[in-house]
Amino acid sequence: MANVLAIDLGGTKVMAAVVTNEGAVVASARQQHGAYGNWPDAVEAVKKAADKAVAKANVPWEEIQSVGIGVPGPVDHLNGLAFQLPNLGLVDVQIASDVGEVLGATVIVENDVDAGLVGEVWRGAARGRRHAVGLFPGTGLGGAIYVNGELVRGKTGITGEIGHMVMNPKGPRCGCGRRGCLEAYASRTAMENWVRKRYLKGYGTSLEGIDDPDSRIRSRAFLRAAQEGDTLTLRAIDRVSRYLGYAAANLIHLLSPEIIVFGGGVIEAVGPLMMDRLREVTAERCLPGCFDGIELAEAQCGDQATVLGVAAVTFRAMGYDIS
Repeated sequence: MANVLAIDLGGTKVMAAVVTNEGAVVASARQQHGAYGNWPDAVEAVKKAADKAVAKANVPWEEIQSVGIGVPGPVDHLNGLAFQLPNLGLVDVQIASDVGEVLGATVIVENDVDAGLVGEVWRGAARGRRHAVGLFPGTGLGGAIYVNGELVRGKTGITGEIGHMVMNPKGPRCGCGRRGCLEAYASRTAMENWVRKRYLKGYGTSLEGIDDPDSRIRSRAFLRAAQEGDTLTLRAIDRVSRYLGYAAANLIHLLSPEIIVFGGGVIEAVGPLMMDRLREVTAERCLPGCFDGIELAEAQCGDQATVLGVAAVTFRAMGYDIS
Protein backbone atom coordinates (compact mmCIF):
# COMPACT_ATOMS: atom_id res chain seq x y z
CA MET A 1 0.00 0.00 0.00
CA ALA A 2 1.37 3.40 -0.99
CA ASN A 3 0.48 6.79 0.48
CA VAL A 4 0.53 10.30 -0.94
CA LEU A 5 -0.36 13.61 0.63
CA ALA A 6 -3.09 15.39 -1.32
CA ILE A 7 -3.81 19.09 -0.70
CA ASP A 8 -6.72 21.31 -1.71
CA LEU A 9 -5.74 24.98 -1.46
CA GLY A 10 -8.79 27.25 -1.38
CA GLY A 11 -9.35 30.96 -1.03
CA THR A 12 -9.79 30.83 2.77
CA LYS A 13 -8.78 27.32 3.86
CA VAL A 14 -6.54 24.37 3.11
CA MET A 15 -7.56 20.72 3.24
CA ALA A 16 -4.84 18.06 3.37
CA ALA A 17 -5.36 14.31 3.29
CA VAL A 18 -3.26 11.17 3.33
CA VAL A 19 -4.64 8.96 0.56
CA THR A 20 -3.73 5.41 -0.44
CA ASN A 21 -3.33 4.10 -3.99
CA GLU A 22 -6.65 2.29 -3.48
CA GLY A 23 -8.46 5.60 -2.95
CA ALA A 24 -8.89 5.41 0.82
CA VAL A 25 -8.60 8.66 2.76
CA VAL A 26 -6.58 7.62 5.81
CA ALA A 27 -6.91 10.99 7.55
CA SER A 28 -7.56 14.61 6.68
CA ALA A 29 -7.10 18.00 8.29
CA ARG A 30 -8.12 21.60 7.59
CA GLN A 31 -6.39 24.89 8.19
CA GLN A 32 -8.04 28.30 7.85
CA HIS A 33 -5.98 31.14 6.40
CA GLY A 34 -6.26 34.81 5.52
CA ALA A 35 -3.51 34.76 2.94
CA TYR A 36 -5.06 36.89 0.21
CA GLY A 37 -2.18 38.46 -1.70
CA ASN A 38 0.37 36.80 0.60
CA TRP A 39 1.87 33.63 -0.87
CA PRO A 40 4.26 32.91 2.07
CA ASP A 41 1.27 32.86 4.45
CA ALA A 42 -0.57 30.47 2.13
CA VAL A 43 2.46 28.16 2.07
CA GLU A 44 2.58 28.27 5.87
CA ALA A 45 -1.09 27.24 6.02
CA VAL A 46 -0.38 24.37 3.61
CA LYS A 47 2.45 23.20 5.87
CA LYS A 48 0.25 23.29 8.97
CA ALA A 49 -2.57 21.35 7.29
CA ALA A 50 -0.10 18.82 5.91
CA ASP A 51 1.56 18.23 9.28
CA LYS A 52 -1.82 17.76 10.97
CA ALA A 53 -3.04 15.29 8.35
CA VAL A 54 0.14 13.20 8.48
CA ALA A 55 0.05 13.16 12.29
CA LYS A 56 -3.62 12.08 12.33
CA ALA A 57 -2.86 9.32 9.82
CA ASN A 58 -0.07 8.05 12.09
CA VAL A 59 2.12 7.64 9.02
CA PRO A 60 5.81 8.67 9.11
CA TRP A 61 6.69 11.43 6.65
CA GLU A 62 9.18 8.98 5.13
CA GLU A 63 6.24 6.84 3.97
CA ILE A 64 4.61 9.74 2.10
CA GLN A 65 5.84 8.97 -1.39
CA SER A 66 4.81 12.22 -3.05
CA VAL A 67 2.64 15.31 -2.65
CA GLY A 68 -0.06 16.70 -4.93
CA ILE A 69 -1.86 20.02 -4.63
CA GLY A 70 -4.99 21.35 -6.30
CA VAL A 71 -5.28 25.12 -6.68
CA PRO A 72 -8.13 27.44 -7.75
CA GLY A 73 -6.81 28.72 -11.05
CA PRO A 74 -5.16 27.80 -14.37
CA VAL A 75 -1.89 25.93 -13.98
CA ASP A 76 1.16 24.87 -15.92
CA HIS A 77 1.15 21.34 -14.56
CA LEU A 78 4.43 20.41 -16.32
CA ASN A 79 6.38 23.18 -14.58
CA GLY A 80 4.39 23.24 -11.35
CA LEU A 81 3.22 26.83 -11.41
CA ALA A 82 -0.07 28.71 -11.40
CA PHE A 83 -0.65 31.47 -13.92
CA GLN A 84 -3.10 33.17 -11.57
CA LEU A 85 -5.03 32.39 -8.39
CA PRO A 86 -7.85 34.98 -8.35
CA ASN A 87 -9.32 33.81 -5.03
CA LEU A 88 -5.91 34.36 -3.44
CA GLY A 89 -5.00 37.56 -5.28
CA LEU A 90 -1.85 35.99 -6.74
CA VAL A 91 -0.25 35.64 -10.18
CA ASP A 92 2.67 33.58 -11.53
CA VAL A 93 3.08 31.44 -8.43
CA GLN A 94 5.87 28.86 -8.20
CA ILE A 95 3.79 26.31 -6.36
CA ALA A 96 5.74 23.08 -6.82
CA SER A 97 9.10 24.52 -5.81
CA ASP A 98 7.84 26.62 -2.88
CA VAL A 99 5.55 23.97 -1.37
CA GLY A 100 8.10 21.26 -2.11
CA GLU A 101 10.75 23.20 -0.21
CA VAL A 102 8.73 23.45 3.02
CA LEU A 103 7.45 19.85 2.81
CA GLY A 104 10.68 18.30 1.60
CA ALA A 105 8.93 16.44 -1.20
CA THR A 106 8.26 16.41 -4.92
CA VAL A 107 4.99 18.24 -5.60
CA ILE A 108 2.52 17.70 -8.44
CA VAL A 109 0.28 20.71 -9.24
CA GLU A 110 -3.25 20.45 -10.65
CA ASN A 111 -6.23 22.73 -11.15
CA ASP A 112 -8.75 22.04 -8.38
CA VAL A 113 -11.77 21.59 -10.67
CA ASP A 114 -9.87 19.23 -12.99
CA ALA A 115 -8.84 17.30 -9.90
CA GLY A 116 -12.44 17.24 -8.67
CA LEU A 117 -13.59 15.53 -11.85
CA VAL A 118 -10.74 13.01 -11.63
CA GLY A 119 -11.82 12.31 -8.04
CA GLU A 120 -15.36 11.58 -9.26
CA VAL A 121 -13.98 9.30 -11.97
CA TRP A 122 -11.79 7.44 -9.49
CA ARG A 123 -14.16 7.07 -6.56
CA GLY A 124 -17.42 8.90 -7.27
CA ALA A 125 -20.31 9.36 -9.66
CA ALA A 126 -18.21 8.75 -12.79
CA ARG A 127 -16.33 5.77 -11.40
CA GLY A 128 -14.72 3.72 -14.13
CA ARG A 129 -15.79 6.02 -16.98
CA ARG A 130 -13.30 7.01 -19.68
CA HIS A 131 -15.26 9.95 -21.11
CA ALA A 132 -16.65 12.47 -18.63
CA VAL A 133 -17.35 16.16 -18.20
CA GLY A 134 -17.67 18.05 -14.92
CA LEU A 135 -19.72 21.19 -14.26
CA PHE A 136 -19.34 22.71 -10.81
CA PRO A 137 -21.49 25.81 -10.19
CA GLY A 138 -20.69 27.70 -7.02
CA THR A 139 -19.59 31.31 -6.64
CA GLY A 140 -18.44 30.89 -10.25
CA LEU A 141 -18.73 27.90 -12.55
CA GLY A 142 -15.81 25.53 -12.97
CA GLY A 143 -15.54 22.86 -15.62
CA ALA A 144 -13.35 19.92 -16.58
CA ILE A 145 -13.12 17.52 -19.52
CA TYR A 146 -11.91 13.92 -19.36
CA VAL A 147 -11.48 11.96 -22.62
CA ASN A 148 -10.03 8.48 -23.20
CA GLY A 149 -9.12 8.18 -19.54
CA GLU A 150 -7.15 11.44 -19.39
CA LEU A 151 -7.78 15.08 -18.60
CA VAL A 152 -7.90 17.22 -21.73
CA ARG A 153 -5.16 19.83 -21.39
CA GLY A 154 -4.79 21.24 -24.92
CA LYS A 155 -1.93 23.45 -26.06
CA THR A 156 -1.79 25.85 -23.12
CA GLY A 157 -3.10 23.61 -20.35
CA ILE A 158 -5.93 26.08 -19.74
CA THR A 159 -8.90 23.94 -20.76
CA GLY A 160 -12.35 23.11 -19.47
CA GLU A 161 -13.28 26.77 -18.91
CA ILE A 162 -16.90 25.84 -19.58
CA GLY A 163 -18.15 28.65 -17.36
CA HIS A 164 -16.90 31.10 -19.96
CA MET A 165 -18.70 29.61 -22.94
CA VAL A 166 -20.64 32.52 -24.44
CA MET A 167 -24.39 31.98 -24.13
CA ASN A 168 -25.37 35.50 -25.19
CA PRO A 169 -22.81 38.15 -26.25
CA LYS A 170 -25.14 40.88 -24.98
CA GLY A 171 -26.00 39.07 -21.76
CA PRO A 172 -25.23 39.97 -18.14
CA ARG A 173 -21.72 40.88 -17.07
CA CYS A 174 -19.62 37.95 -15.86
CA GLY A 175 -17.06 38.11 -13.07
CA CYS A 176 -14.36 37.83 -15.76
CA GLY A 177 -15.48 41.21 -17.13
CA ARG A 178 -17.03 39.84 -20.31
CA ARG A 179 -20.72 39.53 -21.13
CA GLY A 180 -22.98 36.54 -21.48
CA CYS A 181 -20.76 33.76 -20.11
CA LEU A 182 -22.49 30.63 -18.83
CA GLU A 183 -21.22 31.57 -15.35
CA ALA A 184 -23.30 34.76 -15.53
CA TYR A 185 -26.42 32.60 -15.89
CA ALA A 186 -25.67 29.44 -13.92
CA SER A 187 -23.84 30.08 -10.65
CA ARG A 188 -24.71 31.14 -7.12
CA THR A 189 -23.63 34.66 -8.00
CA ALA A 190 -25.90 34.63 -11.05
CA MET A 191 -28.84 33.44 -8.94
CA GLU A 192 -28.21 36.18 -6.39
CA ASN A 193 -27.88 38.91 -9.03
CA TRP A 194 -31.07 37.80 -10.80
CA VAL A 195 -33.11 37.68 -7.59
CA ARG A 196 -31.77 41.00 -6.24
CA LYS A 197 -32.61 42.76 -9.50
CA ARG A 198 -36.21 41.60 -9.27
CA TYR A 199 -36.46 42.31 -5.54
CA LEU A 200 -35.49 45.93 -6.23
CA LYS A 201 -38.30 46.06 -8.79
CA GLY A 202 -40.80 45.09 -6.10
CA TYR A 203 -40.99 41.31 -6.37
CA GLY A 204 -41.61 39.68 -2.99
CA THR A 205 -39.37 36.96 -1.58
CA SER A 206 -38.58 35.31 1.76
CA LEU A 207 -34.96 34.73 0.75
CA GLU A 208 -32.64 35.25 3.72
CA GLY A 209 -30.27 38.20 3.25
CA ILE A 210 -32.11 39.74 0.31
CA ASP A 211 -32.62 43.05 2.17
CA ASP A 212 -28.89 43.49 2.86
CA PRO A 213 -27.08 44.50 -0.35
CA ASP A 214 -23.69 43.98 1.31
CA SER A 215 -24.31 40.36 2.30
CA ARG A 216 -23.76 37.31 0.14
CA ILE A 217 -26.79 35.04 -0.26
CA ARG A 218 -25.54 31.53 0.34
CA SER A 219 -26.65 28.46 -1.58
CA ARG A 220 -28.30 27.00 1.54
CA ALA A 221 -30.46 30.12 1.82
CA PHE A 222 -31.82 29.39 -1.64
CA LEU A 223 -32.64 25.86 -0.48
CA ARG A 224 -34.52 27.07 2.60
CA ALA A 225 -36.52 29.60 0.58
CA ALA A 226 -37.35 27.00 -2.06
CA GLN A 227 -38.54 24.57 0.61
CA GLU A 228 -40.87 27.32 1.84
CA GLY A 229 -42.29 27.59 -1.68
CA ASP A 230 -40.81 31.02 -2.40
CA THR A 231 -41.81 31.76 -6.00
CA LEU A 232 -38.90 34.02 -6.91
CA THR A 233 -36.35 31.54 -5.57
CA LEU A 234 -37.97 28.66 -7.43
CA ARG A 235 -37.83 30.70 -10.63
CA ALA A 236 -34.14 31.41 -10.04
CA ILE A 237 -33.42 27.72 -9.53
CA ASP A 238 -35.36 26.84 -12.67
CA ARG A 239 -33.37 29.43 -14.63
CA VAL A 240 -30.04 27.96 -13.54
CA SER A 241 -31.32 24.46 -14.34
CA ARG A 242 -32.27 25.56 -17.86
CA TYR A 243 -28.91 27.13 -18.59
CA LEU A 244 -27.03 24.13 -17.25
CA GLY A 245 -29.22 22.02 -19.54
CA TYR A 246 -28.30 24.22 -22.52
CA ALA A 247 -24.63 23.82 -21.63
CA ALA A 248 -24.99 20.06 -21.20
CA ALA A 249 -26.57 19.77 -24.65
CA ASN A 250 -23.71 21.79 -26.16
CA LEU A 251 -21.15 19.54 -24.47
CA ILE A 252 -22.94 16.38 -25.56
CA HIS A 253 -22.98 17.55 -29.18
CA LEU A 254 -19.29 18.42 -28.94
CA LEU A 255 -17.87 15.54 -26.88
CA SER A 256 -20.46 12.74 -26.48
CA PRO A 257 -19.30 11.89 -22.95
CA GLU A 258 -20.54 8.87 -21.03
CA ILE A 259 -21.50 11.11 -18.12
CA ILE A 260 -21.72 14.74 -17.09
CA VAL A 261 -21.14 15.21 -13.36
CA PHE A 262 -22.68 18.23 -11.63
CA GLY A 263 -21.14 19.35 -8.35
CA GLY A 264 -20.20 22.50 -6.45
CA GLY A 265 -22.03 24.49 -3.81
CA VAL A 266 -25.19 25.14 -5.84
CA ILE A 267 -25.68 21.45 -6.66
CA GLU A 268 -24.89 20.37 -3.10
CA ALA A 269 -27.61 22.73 -1.86
CA VAL A 270 -30.38 22.57 -4.46
CA GLY A 271 -29.31 19.81 -6.85
CA PRO A 272 -32.31 17.58 -6.05
CA LEU A 273 -34.57 20.47 -7.11
CA MET A 274 -32.67 20.96 -10.36
CA MET A 275 -31.74 17.63 -11.89
CA ASP A 276 -35.10 16.63 -13.40
CA ARG A 277 -35.50 20.01 -15.09
CA LEU A 278 -31.87 19.95 -16.19
CA ARG A 279 -32.32 16.53 -17.81
CA GLU A 280 -35.55 17.66 -19.48
CA VAL A 281 -33.91 20.71 -21.05
CA THR A 282 -30.86 18.71 -22.14
CA ALA A 283 -33.06 16.14 -23.86
CA GLU A 284 -35.06 18.88 -25.60
CA ARG A 285 -31.92 20.55 -26.93
CA CYS A 286 -30.04 17.45 -28.12
CA LEU A 287 -30.29 16.12 -31.65
CA PRO A 288 -32.10 12.76 -31.96
CA GLY A 289 -29.89 9.95 -30.68
CA CYS A 290 -27.19 12.21 -29.22
CA PHE A 291 -28.42 11.94 -25.62
CA ASP A 292 -29.06 8.19 -25.70
CA GLY A 293 -27.31 6.42 -22.82
CA ILE A 294 -25.60 9.55 -21.49
CA GLU A 295 -25.94 10.04 -17.74
CA LEU A 296 -26.36 13.35 -15.95
CA ALA A 297 -25.50 12.82 -12.29
CA GLU A 298 -24.82 14.69 -9.07
CA ALA A 299 -21.28 14.45 -7.71
CA GLN A 300 -20.75 12.00 -4.86
CA CYS A 301 -17.36 12.83 -3.34
CA GLY A 302 -18.30 16.13 -1.70
CA ASP A 303 -15.40 18.12 -0.29
CA GLN A 304 -13.05 15.15 -0.78
CA ALA A 305 -13.32 15.24 -4.59
CA THR A 306 -10.31 17.50 -5.10
CA VAL A 307 -7.97 15.66 -2.73
CA LEU A 308 -8.99 12.31 -4.23
CA GLY A 309 -8.37 13.64 -7.72
CA VAL A 310 -5.06 15.20 -6.75
CA ALA A 311 -4.05 11.86 -5.23
CA ALA A 312 -5.03 9.99 -8.41
CA VAL A 313 -3.05 12.40 -10.62
CA THR A 314 -0.06 12.09 -8.28
CA PHE A 315 -0.15 8.28 -8.25
CA ARG A 316 -0.36 8.23 -12.04
CA ALA A 317 2.69 10.51 -12.24
CA MET A 318 4.47 7.96 -10.04
CA GLY A 319 3.58 5.15 -12.46
CA TYR A 320 0.69 3.56 -10.57
CA ASP A 321 -2.24 2.13 -12.52
CA ILE A 322 -5.13 4.22 -11.22
CA SER A 323 -8.32 3.27 -13.05
